[in-house]
Amino acid sequence: ALAAPVTLADAASTTLTAAANAGRVNMIGDASQNSTYVLPTPSAGLTFKFIYIGAATDTSSHIWQTAGNTIFFKGVLMHHDLNQTSQTSNVVFPDGNSNSEITLAIPEAYEITLVGVSATVYAVSGWTGGNTPVAFADQ
Repeated sequence: ALAAPVTLADAASTTLTAAANAGRVNMIGDASQNSTYVLPTPSAGLTFKFIYIGAATDTSSHIWQTAGNTIFFKGVLMHHDLNQTSQTSNVVFPDGNSNSEITLAIPEAYEITLVGVSATVYAVSGWTGGNTPVAFADQ
């Protein structure tokens, strides 16, 4: 079972820790600015789960960064494009060797899980929904 959920503060930058944020659901509401969530160095099994609990489409971006550009993401996020008449869905992959940042521009919904694989890799899985596809990039 997961530990009690935590609501993350509305801040421009939040440094996440294993003690305060791992093994629990991290709830993120409407942000008043672009918000960056900095992950600690991963270790095997270190797990973070994030869900959006905003009251409407956020007008800001939600950004996850690893502790440095030598720590990267592997895995996939399923993006549901809510701006298309046909409601398309696309699988979005990081490059698996350098992408250390995830950006959700103007999110409407998401559930993202990050699991430490090693000291340099976070496995990523989950889904996002919004008008702008989720993006992986280098920091």
